[in-house]
Order: sequence, then C-alpha cells, then structure tokens
Amino acid sequence: MAEQRNQTPAGDNTQWTTIIRPRTGWFDVDLEELWRYRDLIVMFVKRNFTVLYKQTILGPAWIILNPLITTVIFNVVFGGMANIGTAPTVSTDSRRTIEVNLFDFSGDLYGRRIEVEFIDRMRDERRFPNLEALTAQLRADLLQARRLLGG
Repeated sequence: MAEQRNQTPAGDNTQWTTIIRPRTGWFDVDLEELWRYRDLIVMFVKRNFTVLYKQTILGPAWIILNPLITTVIFNVVFGGMANIGTAPTVSTDSRRTIEVNLFDFSGDLYGRRIEVEFIDRMRDERRFPNLEALTAQLRADLLQARRLLGG
C-alpha cells in the first residue's frame, strides 16, 4: 500500500514522497490475486522447470535419481573405518570423539554432516608407543576393513 505525503521544507518548492508499507504481515497471501495471475505463474513454473532440466536426457526423473545415485556411489565406492574413543596415542584429552576415515576420498568433510553405518567391530582402542606403531596398525586395520567391506 503506498501513500503520498506533501512535504514542504523551508524555502523549497512542494515535493511529493512515496512511502511504501506492507498491507499486513508476512504470511498474508492474497489468493484472489494469485488466481488472477495464475496463467503467469504457470508460465514461470514451466519455464523454470524446462530451463533446469532441458540439458538432461532423464528430465524430471533426475530429481529422484540424483540422490539415489549419490547414495549408492558413497556406499559402494567410499567404504571406510572409524575410531570411537579418545585417541590415546596422540592426545591426552579424555573426551570421546568419532573419527571416520573414508577410503579413496580426498575431499574435506570437516564441519559437514555425514551418516556412518557400522558393519563390524575390529579391535579395542589402545595406546601405541609411538606414531610409527600406530601407523602400522592403521595399515593393518585398513586391509582388514577392506576385506570386511568386500573391497
């Protein structure tokens, strides 16, 4: 809703100012106006849909197939192993954490939410005398985890 005011500053000619204010709150939808412009809305939806999926052979099916394919790829290609515990070899902190190592993945997932499914428990957490011993055990764990996951 727009209202116009006549302002007369000292020594100036008359000026008109338009003030635009909302009719009501955020969630007030004028259904009559939407119905009046339904043809325009349908045209915009069709145009956006066509532009979005014009380059794909699968078209609208891609909406469903894309997340399914991504899930399958991450489940088949990116197996991994996890540690739940305190990492006693490298830290004196007693807080428990979950550290997941994905096989054959080189991206950065810190701060991102991921789902982890546990298949089998391999060994208890223990403190190693040095980082070389920890690295050797992690290599052995990697081979065992790949065998468990069928890769």
